[in-house]
Amino acid sequence: YNVAVKCATITPDETRVKEFGLKSMWRSPNGTIRNILNGL
Repeated sequence: YNVAVKCATITPDETRVKEFGLKSMWRSPNGTIRNILNGL
């Protein structure tokens, strides 16, 4: 049970974290402003 539960919870968490992370970086205005400031 432990292995099955961990595997089932880890896979969706990783995909969700990657999806939300990429979306938040590109969509959020704070992310774009930070990238611009870092670029300057």
